[in-house]
Amino acid sequence: MAPFDREYGRHLGNPLTSEPFVTFPLGGVEDTAVRERLLTLTLGSDELADVKKRYGRTYWDPGYKERHIAYLQRFFLRLNAGVP
Repeated sequence: MAPFDREYGRHLGNPLTSEPFVTFPLGGVEDTAVRERLLTLTLGSDELADVKKRYGRTYWDPGYKERHIAYLQRFFLRLNAGVP
């Protein structure tokens, strides 16, 4: 993956889901409490739900999908037409 692709996609899809985010895209965290909770949780338990509730952030935007699709359509129409 090219560095530009990684940067472009870093947060681009976040508004498409109401699921809370606890980590950065590649799993990094800045808060040691979150890191410790994630490293010690038991899969299949309610611990992950608690971590998401306590530390998670959501970026949900119901109109984002339509706006982004419109942007991509304009972008590629102009690109294919040779507009700089």
